[in-house]
Amino acid sequence: MAVWRTQINYLGAALEGDHIQVATWPVRNDGKLRIERRFQIRRQSDGETLLRALLHYVCIDLHSGRARRMPEEFTRYTVLPEVAAAVAAEPQPFQP
Repeated sequence: MAVWRTQINYLGAALEGDHIQVATWPVRNDGKLRIERRFQIRRQSDGETLLRALLHYVCIDLHSGRARRMPEEFTRYTVLPEVAAAVAAEPQPFQP
């Protein structure tokens, strides 16, 4: 998978000594060529979200660099129903 498009919203700063939590989850998978994943970084001490991102991936052939159908194991990245519902309810494009 290669990153095709990235949307990053920087919401706060992490400082030296901060412990951070990083989470990622799929929000769309067409089962053919594209997967979209969300990322969130939070400061552990107060739970403040420091970054939200949406990355769009496309499957490519590593030898030719051309788009290709994703391998079977990538089709197993499923989107949880509650995630799909939350994403569908959001205004488009991605908003923090």
